[in-house]
Amino acid sequence: MAIKSEKEKLIMEPVIKEVDCVSDYINIINSISAEVENKYSNMDTAGYWIDKINEISKKIDDMKNAKKTKKNYEEIETELGKFILGTRIYEDHLQLNKNTLILSYDIDTGTQFIEKDGFDVFYRGVYKHSYSLLPSVFRDDNYSMESHFYNFSTTTGYKFFSDNNTFNCLTTLQHYGCPTRLLDITKNPLVALYFACKDFSGKEIDPNNYGYVYVFLNRKRQLAYPNSDRIRIESNVTRLSEEEKLKLLNTCINRIIDDGLKAKFDKSNNGPIVEKLYHFIKQDGDFRKDILCIDLLKTYFVQPNILFDRLDRQSGLFILSGLSSNISKAEEKINDLVFMKIKINNQKHILEELDRLNINESSLFPDLDHISNYIKERAKD
Repeated sequence: MAIKSEKEKLIMEPVIKEVDCVSDYINIINSISAEVENKYSNMDTAGYWIDKINEISKKIDDMKNAKKTKKNYEEIETELGKFILGTRIYEDHLQLNKNTLILSYDIDTGTQFIEKDGFDVFYRGVYKHSYSLLPSVFRDDNYSMESHFYNFSTTTGYKFFSDNNTFNCLTTLQHYGCPTRLLDITKNPLVALYFACKDFSGKEIDPNNYGYVYVFLNRKRQLAYPNSDRIRIESNVTRLSEEEKLKLLNTCINRIIDDGLKAKFDKSNNGPIVEKLYHFIKQDGDFRKDILCIDLLKTYFVQPNILFDRLDRQSGLFILSGLSSNISKAEEKINDLVFMKIKINNQKHILEELDRLNINESSLFPDLDHISNYIKERAKD
């Protein structure tokens, strides 16, 4: 792994904060806009990404004449991940030049990249700092079983699914605890704080433990929805076997190396795996558009249909993961989206404060099991 320079660390690594009470936490949440302004309107940051995106474009172009090996594919996958990250931030300043995306930007103008209120802020709370930012299908050897989980659950449990939209099916599977490529996040920072303090294993809170709230940024216009083409495409990757997903990823990378960052699958010469993916997508509804290869590698923030009260109470959204060659790459792509990490200490005291704000198990989990558990816990106090 390459050693990052101090400048790269400043730009790439998340802002770190620490709290031990709700009021301090709220102050940090209120400071996020200023933190974003400071980081992304900084000319050093802009210059870094301009150089980085052009460097990545050149590396991909140079690969046309290089020997294609597994190591080279993984290197290109990493570079494409960084390219996608840079273009997420600076999409307003992109132009197409000779089939390659580049940034068109004059540093001297001091153009501000993220306008005030031009982004959404999302959060994820984890009770233990050691928990990874991985969707459940990438944990505990679940990945090889992903298509089986989906197919078996949606056929044997057909009556539990509201429609045939694949993303809606994934939302339902996530709700009932089946491993999926969705990662729960929330629009409500207090909900994330609750999950950074609450251990649902039934054990006593460990005073030596601490949690994290991860803060993500997303351009408002980049928020995706279940019926959008890009979400229908990426959701249906779930239905491919592990071997098919890896072959599809390598095919995407091959196309990008040969044809540039606008490489796509169209109506001809797609091969059996892409045709199978087209077949799945069309089951969600009419689909005639081309598939950009790079879109299959992306990670999306998705506003789901509110199929369950719990999603509504928790102001829930999802991160949807695209193709990755391995679990480490999948985790890296999500970690790269983290803008800020807030270390949460004094969890028991914070839970007491949140309860006074009606952020608790009963309010966030509107089912009888959790309401009963909340009542029993309160009776102990």
